[in-house]
Amino acid sequence: MQSTRHVAVGQFTDPQQAGEAVAALRNAGFTDITLLTPVDTESSDEPGDHSPGDPMRASRGLIAGAMVGGLGGGLAGLRALPIPTLGPFIAAGSVALGAGIGTLAAGLLGLGPPRPLRRLPTLVLVRTDERLRDVERIMRERGAHDVTYTQEPSPLARAVP
Repeated sequence: MQSTRHVAVGQFTDPQQAGEAVAALRNAGFTDITLLTPVDTESSDEPGDHSPGDPMRASRGLIAGAMVGGLGGGLAGLRALPIPTLGPFIAAGSVALGAGIGTLAAGLLGLGPPRPLRRLPTLVLVRTDERLRDVERIMRERGAHDVTYTQEPSPLARAVP
């Protein structure tokens, strides 16, 4: 008769602590261990690429919004130019209003720096027939903030059509 296999999953906020937990689990005799770390897709080593929190990115976004909004306001103000005496003032007001609205829209729509993303946890998975309490103890001693268990489905328990 085959024993039931369990999977223990530990969540770590620090990838280094997760690595230390993997080493401690191997020293304790566990062999079926998986380490899952999130991949940072935002970073790039290309020249000219700026980090998400780069203040120049915010400035470029706000300036682009002001330019697009000012251009739109200028086009709307062209219709007011033929009005004697007040036309040029109405057109200038339209440009200023468009630039202000464009700047606000660029800031509100996130053309500046993005909001920081929630940091994803590093996961350590351990498959074992028993000794779940040992796995949990080792993970918690190394900084796991959550350890959960699940039962691994038996290969014999598949549905037959």
